[in-house]
Amino acid sequence: MKIAVVGSGISGLSSAYYLSKKHNENNYEGRAGDVVGKAIGYSYGPAFKFEYVLLVPVKGKEMKITFDDWIFKQDDRVAINRATMTKFGIKVAELTVVFVKD
Repeated sequence: MKIAVVGSGISGLSSAYYLSKKHNENNYEGRAGDVVGKAIGYSYGPAFKFEYVLLVPVKGKEMKITFDDWIFKQDDRVAINRATMTKFGIKVAELTVVFVKD
């Protein structure tokens, strides 16, 4: 079976967590069309972290934004995704998303 993750924003890379290449027990890597290079992932028990640089369209141009993206599994149905976005080391945005499985 082949699966593609369309879009690599917060939810795309969160989904890619389940499809990423596992290097060992705690280290992963993922790729997407608008990620510069590869996303590096780390697993810490029920928490997962992705670090990556994303090409974000802004006024007809692409800006490189660094993401520090955490996913916290609450139980079998709920996960919380917390992402911090920076440019030149300065925080430009923060986002929290709650995923609930039916």
